Amino acid sequence: MQVRSGAPPASGLGSSAALGVAAIGALAHYNHRRLLPHEVARESQLLEVRDLKLECGVQDQFASAYGGVNFMEVEYPNARIFPIPLSPSLRCELEDRFILVYTGRSHFSSGMHQKVISEADRHRQDFDDLARAAVAGKEALLAGDLDAFGAAMNANWEAQKRLHPDITTPEIEALHRDVSQAGAIGFKANGAGGGGTVTILAKRNHNHLVCRAVEAMGMQVLPAHIDTTGLQVWEVE
Repeated sequence: MQVRSGAPPASGLGSSAALGVAAIGALAHYNHRRLLPHEVARESQLLEVRDLKLECGVQDQFASAYGGVNFMEVEYPNARIFPIPLSPSLRCELEDRFILVYTGRSHFSSGMHQKVISEADRHRQDFDDLARAAVAGKEALLAGDLDAFGAAMNANWEAQKRLHPDITTPEIEALHRDVSQAGAIGFKANGAGGGGTVTILAKRNHNHLVCRAVEAMGMQVLPAHIDTTGLQVWEVE
């Protein structure tokens, strides 16, 4: 099996989950097994937790298997997936205004998860705030209101940072300050935080200014688009 990826390692983009989903999908096809996206996601998540003994959630695997933009109700280890329909114009607007930034510092998500889990009982309110931010984000997208979606991203990030001091870094805080001055209206670290990548939502026609602010800090803007297909498996004749 050969693997390649354009994402930096340990970047918080769910690349390990995507790899697991791709591997399970390819092996299932090879063995003539027909699996639903839900089943592929569950087997991939079990691979990380049961076989590799890592701490991880389930959302990355389901996102990789299903593709698109989804609202998820998670009752670990199960999840219900509700696709959010985006008009072509809203999807293009999101892709134009989203900026994906690699901070230059890798992180190990399982270790961060362990830190958060060890203090979870002290942060019930913060977890509730994270859930409310997800609902607000869903409602904003359904309404086509990207200003409200940016506010939901910010609410998510503020609640996530309260879970553990290592979730943010001085570099990420400086980036947040500079891109906000350049025209960012939404900001959050991806994955478990502590480095890796962040996603920024810029004001309309301000994405070039935000990118300049990112590059002035010596950080890398990565190419990104909204996947609409999820897992694909094909066989070369």
